[in-house]
This record gives sequence, structure tokens and C-alpha cells, in this order.
Amino acid sequence: MVAQFPIVPTVPIVPTVPIVPTKKSTPGINTTVSTFLALNSISVNNPNPGSTKTCNITINVINLARDNAIDAFGRIFTYVQVLANSDLNPAPANQSTILPNDPGNIFSPLGICNISLDSAEVVATVRLNLQISNLRLDYMDEYFATTLNYLTLAIVNDLNPDT
Repeated sequence: MVAQFPIVPTVPIVPTVPIVPTKKSTPGINTTVSTFLALNSISVNNPNPGSTKTCNITINVINLARDNAIDAFGRIFTYVQVLANSDLNPAPANQSTILPNDPGNIFSPLGICNISLDSAEVVATVRLNLQISNLRLDYMDEYFATTLNYLTLAIVNDLNPDT
């Protein structure tokens, strides 16, 4: 009699690779544009006081791949400009006051720009929080060009890689 042993199939041993959770691949982009007509103090003493079209803007971007950030910010800024210039919601602004220390009575925009780069993930991602209030529309091109230049340098130079 021949003894038969159970045949155990051999399975190749594969080293285990830890699964690293990746960030959500879809960026979140939220923009808010509010336009209004603000009294222009240059014309206050004239019989026909004028007004200047002004806007408040909020842009929030999360989970944006670093490689796509610069081009995406350019497209987002263009989109915001189109919204601001399209007369979506111009209304007199009671809350807007003339800034007395502003030379030439041009409204001074108030801006907050926070940008962070998360290099710890498999795909480095960028987060942007930009808030601008009291921005005259005729200065928007210049303001956005300066801001986009700043953002580009920040992303390229990794100003805050630990954030």
C-alpha cells in the first residue's frame, strides 16, 4: 500500500504593501461674487453724484493637485471676472462707506489670501482661501494678476511645505 499525503498548494509569498489613503481626487471649488454700486466720493459735491461698481469675492479651493494649481487658479480668476462683470446682482450698498484716507478716493480693497501646500500626501495638494472686499471692477485685472503671480511663486517655491 502506498501512503498518499494531502497535497497542499503552494502560494507564493507576496510582501504586504501598506495601503496609503489618498486625498479625494476631485478638487472642491467654491466661488462667491457679489457686486454692488458704491458712492464715488469724487462726485459727492456734483449735482449728479456718481457711483462705482465694486465687488466682494470669496474663492475657496481644496484638494487641487499641485501640478494643476497655477492653470486652475488662472481659469478660476477668469470665471470670477466674468461673473463680476455680468451685472448679476448690482445693488446700492448701504454698508459701503467712503474711505477718507484713500488717495484719489479710489476704494481700497481688503484682501485675505491663505494658501497651503500639503506635500505629505502621495499627490501634493493645494488649498486656497481668498477673500476680497471693496474691489473696484476696473482694477480687477491688475489685482488678479498680482495675486496670481504671488500664488504661482508660493506654489513653485513651497513657501509652506509643512502645512
